[in-house]
Amino acid sequence: MIFSNILKEPPVVLSTGGGAFCQPALRAIIKQKALSIWLDAPPEILFARIKNTASRPLLHGNDPLEVLRSLAEDRNPHYAEADVTLKTTGLGLAGSVSDLVSLVNTATRKSDSADDTE
Repeated sequence: MIFSNILKEPPVVLSTGGGAFCQPALRAIIKQKALSIWLDAPPEILFARIKNTASRPLLHGNDPLEVLRSLAEDRNPHYAEADVTLKTTGLGLAGSVSDLVSLVNTATRKSDSADDTE
């Protein structure tokens, strides 16, 4: 599995794409070997951010906002299993990055502490 091979390498940022984290086997590998992060935003915010649906095949042919709502309903329970969740609503790029760095630092410190006690 390609993700397994990638996660054997030194630390990287890996964006798995829409539904990948919904696959139980892949989610298990990611949670075992990496820090999983959900950048959470409601469908309305995602739709406003996308702007050009031409590069989003899942959004062709139907109401894109309704498709995003349906995808969120199906996928969010899986995404909620991520190690870290960052609610990005109302955050600009700088705010998102700053909050994300803080969350990752906190999560990695906790992980390091857990490793030290084993």
